[in-house]
Amino acid sequence: MTVRTVDIKKLARNVLVIAVVVLPLRAYSDELFPDSIPADAEGFSPGREVDDVDRAERLRVPGQPPNTFLSPFELNAFFIVDASRSFRGGQTVHRGTTRHLFEMAISAPTMPLFGWSGGTLNAAFQSQAGLDASSLIGDLQVFSNIDADGRNQVSELWYEHVWEDTPWRVLVGKVDANTQFAFVENGLTFLQSSMGFSPTIFVMPTYPDPAFSANVFYEPDEGFFTGVGIYDG
Repeated sequence: MTVRTVDIKKLARNVLVIAVVVLPLRAYSDELFPDSIPADAEGFSPGREVDDVDRAERLRVPGQPPNTFLSPFELNAFFIVDASRSFRGGQTVHRGTTRHLFEMAISAPTMPLFGWSGGTLNAAFQSQAGLDASSLIGDLQVFSNIDADGRNQVSELWYEHVWEDTPWRVLVGKVDANTQFAFVENGLTFLQSSMGFSPTIFVMPTYPDPAFSANVFYEPDEGFFTGVGIYDG
């Protein structure tokens, strides 16, 4: 059995592509929200630099408390390397594999970009490589939640809208269903896939195959919510 390891060249190329996309977005963000205020702006003296409070106040969400703010863009990324080896039992013995998952996501509120209150745009990219370790063990549920068949993909691309002063939320686009349904918040940091959702939910359109969907949620308070989604999966 051939064991693949992390393809450093391929990963570096993917990171470079992401950087080419993200840096212009950051520059665009700086144009929308400059670090300096015109000298004739009300309440600001000439030459005064905008501090974090000034910047945040101009991005405050309408209808929300003064200490609730928006940022132009939010960028999150992580890189996981997982190594596994079969020491006893399973389909093979004394075989191992190393694989990786790189993910980068960028989200932006629509209020400062387009003037739409309550909206959020989100896009995520994933790069995964390495042998699926479950092929060594023969388990029914994939035991590592980063195992896949090796791919580069736009994993999520969606628009979310929350109506002010209402419990309704709508999410449309390419979505990982396990981020909205049947997830265990306290188990998100575990690498073992059973910590994320029940093994009896085996047809959910989740990693590595999110699907285009339409979702509606009713969330009257923090202790209760209900939702329904239609997925092309």
